[in-house]
Amino acid sequence: MLRKLRGFLGLLLAAVMILSGLQQTMIAKAALSEYEVDYDVYNLWVDDVPDGIYDSGYIAAKLDKSSLDPDNYILSLLDDAISMDTVKKAITANGISTSKYSYFGMDVTLYKYNEDEGDYYASTDSGVSIVCPMPDNFLSYDDYGDPVMDTASFKVVSVNASGKMSNVDFKLVNVDGIICAMFDVTSYVTYGFYVKSPATTSTPTPKATSTPTPKPTSTPTPKPTSAVTSTPVPTAKAVSSDAVTAQDAVKDTSPKTGDDHSGSGLLIAGGISAVILGIYVFFSKKR
Repeated sequence: MLRKLRGFLGLLLAAVMILSGLQQTMIAKAALSEYEVDYDVYNLWVDDVPDGIYDSGYIAAKLDKSSLDPDNYILSLLDDAISMDTVKKAITANGISTSKYSYFGMDVTLYKYNEDEGDYYASTDSGVSIVCPMPDNFLSYDDYGDPVMDTASFKVVSVNASGKMSNVDFKLVNVDGIICAMFDVTSYVTYGFYVKSPATTSTPTPKATSTPTPKPTSTPTPKPTSAVTSTPVPTAKAVSSDAVTAQDAVKDTSPKTGDDHSGSGLLIAGGISAVILGIYVFFSKKR
């Protein structure tokens, strides 16, 4: 009996630990520290905003060298097919299964604007610091529409031109309810994220952000109105001979001839009904 009780308590403890671990990793937003982006500091213009990030309006960046004028620089974050494939190959080579993990890649490039020559690469001028929301496919949503993610498995990596992957230090923060990663870019190569794929659940519509993309409005179909019809020309509309006959029969107001017995038939039927009614009344009184 004591052995069974110990076994039961062991299973119960294991279940509690598993549930506690799931709650700790999945309720990510509540566990993350809140961070308010100072856009006077994060004042570097970001171009080629990633399409795969719904809350791209929260992307922010700054130059590491405060002596440089950010108005002369542009940061590009391009999530094209090549960068996605680069990250996929790199994490696969490092034993990360893409069937169990979601991934995201983007080429990070710094440009300097020159009025005479146009934009050109400025990879040696300065590093940058980035605040970047999570890609759409990294998130699931709770019953309140808030994003949740397995934060314990989330990683930021860089992949150089030869395909070598390196881990990048990062910090996950909560910016106005949006899960974001803060990290530094020291070399302008392909950067990527990966995380355990969220469970397949019904996904509510994410909350609107401060910079939502306006939804296209459909022009409502006007309600049908009764058309004003003009008097039709008799010869303009073809009708069957049966329809003409039926119409003539309804509209015919000419005196009836002796060949039409419909009126006399009604009188006969009415007379028979009156006789039957009289007989019924007579016998009823007699009773």
